Amino acid sequence: MNLKEAILSRRSIRVYNNNVIKREEIIEILNTAIYAPNHQFRQTWRFILIDGEAKEKLLNNLEIIFSGVTPEEAKVDYRKKVISSSTAILVVVNQKNNDDLIWTLEEYGASVALMQNFMLLADELKIGTCFKSKLIQGKLVEYLGVKDNEMVAGAITMGFYDDKPTVKERITAEDKLTIL
Repeated sequence: MNLKEAILSRRSIRVYNNNVIKREEIIEILNTAIYAPNHQFRQTWRFILIDGEAKEKLLNNLEIIFSGVTPEEAKVDYRKKVISSSTAILVVVNQKNNDDLIWTLEEYGASVALMQNFMLLADELKIGTCFKSKLIQGKLVEYLGVKDNEMVAGAITMGFYDDKPTVKERITAEDKLTIL
């Protein structure tokens, strides 16, 4: 499969089967995905892998983690559904600079490029992925040990799958393009 075919065939997969992804496979994918472009080669990203017993512990502690938080913010049922349905979750964290928004956006952009690499590589191995921007928020950030000088760029849920969703038509680039 060439790169164009890989991009066009990748889908967000939300339904996974029970086959377990080996940690070694995830690490191997990550070691290739880190070749994403990053400004000044800072590579400030780091990764938190939630699987196996850590995933079960997280599921069992969600209500405690979000105690004292409004149900609208906690969204415990949503988080339980997403976490329990995936084999593993990769949280991508990058450094931030509260005094320099551009610096922070550069690091975030690099992390998102890395996540796209990861999802394309995983798809090649028939591992389904889905990017989640709001899964890891609020007290969950603290639970996972995200530091004050860091931010969660996103989370990738993953697992092997049986069925791949059909393609959804995109708005064409021509419809979004301004030529000066």
